[in-house]
Amino acid sequence: MPFKFNFSTPSDDTIDDEAHGEHADNFVSDDDDTKALPSQEISWNPEQNVSDMSSIEHNICGAVFRVIRQQDVNVSSSALQVTAESDLVPGVYEGGLKIWECGVDLAEFLINHNIDCKGLRVLELGCGAGLPGLTAMHKEAAEVHFQDYNPEVVENITIPNVALNKCSHCKCRFFSGDWSSLPSTICTEEEAKRYDMILTAETIYNTRNYSKLYQAFQQLLKQGGTIYLAAKSTYFGVGGGTRLFEAFLKKGNVFTSQVCLEIQAGVPREILKVTRKTS
Repeated sequence: MPFKFNFSTPSDDTIDDEAHGEHADNFVSDDDDTKALPSQEISWNPEQNVSDMSSIEHNICGAVFRVIRQQDVNVSSSALQVTAESDLVPGVYEGGLKIWECGVDLAEFLINHNIDCKGLRVLELGCGAGLPGLTAMHKEAAEVHFQDYNPEVVENITIPNVALNKCSHCKCRFFSGDWSSLPSTICTEEEAKRYDMILTAETIYNTRNYSKLYQAFQQLLKQGGTIYLAAKSTYFGVGGGTRLFEAFLKKGNVFTSQVCLEIQAGVPREILKVTRKTS
């Protein structure tokens, strides 16, 4: 199911040099976190009854997940009422009410490429419906933690989806809020409390958030851990994309990245594998 950002921008089929927006030397960090939602852990009841929720089957390469029908979700937050007209409003609503195509790409990649999740601690950043995280659960991860900017998304979509696809072997935790305060909320000073794998999809559209995402990677990923990032090569109207993010990573000189998968479309999509540089 294809989605694209609802901006008045060039057609997805029109890709040229100008579409890449800012150059690697022109990143602007959004250091004003006064308006950002603080991170918090959201509690849940593993025995939550979701049998009366409207749900549909979502088949990911033969693995069938039940997910709630997002059009039936009734959210009362005024912040999320903008979704009828906007795909995102930075710092207010970050797109979690939709299943974005790169999230599906990442879930399919984990299955098709036999990515081993067994026994791992996994974090999905910007989870929304949580398909990549659900796939890690399906692939026998020991723990999967989910994070999305909006608490309403976590409460009304992510948690019900996890409850619909119960895995008794997998421990789950849920977080909301801005990436800048997430590491202190998770309390990851100890290496053992960091993550073996971080999954994230459609999170690099805004170059202003690159510094926050980079710092989260640096503080949350274990030594020897792996990040799988799914994104479009270019996000029209918002300036981000895979090449720009790889340039940002290169400037930081902590991580190395490689393209694991290219998906040809009007705007090409990719899966990046990001790991720490070895000395």
